Amino acid sequence: MVARFAVLATCFVYVCPPRLDACIFCLSMPQTTAADILIHSEVVVFAREDPDKPFSYQAVEVLKGTLDSTAIDLLVNSSIRRRLKVDKAMVVVLARDKNDQSWRSVGIADEFYQQVVRRILAVAHVWTGPSGAEKRSKFFLEFFGHENRALSELAYLELGRAPYRTIKRFGQFVPREDLMPFLKRKEYIQWRSLAILLLSQSTDAQDRMSIEEHFTDCCEYSLTTDLAAWASAFIELNGASAIERIEREYFAKTDRSDKEVCEIVIALSLHRQYGNPQLRDQIVSSFEVAIRNYPEVVKLIARDHPKKR
Repeated sequence: MVARFAVLATCFVYVCPPRLDACIFCLSMPQTTAADILIHSEVVVFAREDPDKPFSYQAVEVLKGTLDSTAIDLLVNSSIRRRLKVDKAMVVVLARDKNDQSWRSVGIADEFYQQVVRRILAVAHVWTGPSGAEKRSKFFLEFFGHENRALSELAYLELGRAPYRTIKRFGQFVPREDLMPFLKRKEYIQWRSLAILLLSQSTDAQDRMSIEEHFTDCCEYSLTTDLAAWASAFIELNGASAIERIEREYFAKTDRSDKEVCEIVIALSLHRQYGNPQLRDQIVSSFEVAIRNYPEVVKLIARDHPKKR
């Protein structure tokens, strides 16, 4: 019982993020993006290798702040040197932290990426206030699936930090082919939950079938990888009938693992808080079944259970 509660207590931290409107399982994705670094840095420059000091950087354009005479204490590695030599228009985006004054690379940028960096710095001031998060997500949506991989990844990470309701709305505008790399490439396996949520907004019959099949596999083989995302997508497609099946497959049984129960509660919590309001009472009823068969789960879902007055 102690070991089981320890696992569920860990999940409780996971399901109660500091940003209450965020996608609660996209938090496994990096929450600091290149855009954050640009916005919060004291100085931002485009740089190339100093022709007089091999392996050292020299600023060729200052985009933000004031550059003093202090040398940029970063080295140009061999890979970047080769790319800069091949393409004279290529630069490296460098940013200096306003607290410890340290420099960091924000990536190598072709001419198009350079224009995006300029635009970010020019419009970031409007990404505050009640509608700021949505404006920010909308800005990056146009770069989803861009041929520049760094831009495509940035757009993906930016959408992953958006509230679930924004993810649902924007998911209708993300082409299916732009999602496939994030669903299939091994290097993106930790980021896949967002792609699954976006896939649930597709009207393509093949995508709906894929979600059904993945969720069925999770049920039959006790799979837990991305279970919360597949369950959430399954609910998105099938509503009340999906919750009935989830309750029957997971909460009504007594042999499910701690991890499975945790993942399912996360999915239901997402829909309880930010999904279709008509499903909320049914989700609460399912939580009651979960508590009967997994009593230690009560603290995991206490935040989501309506208070009795």
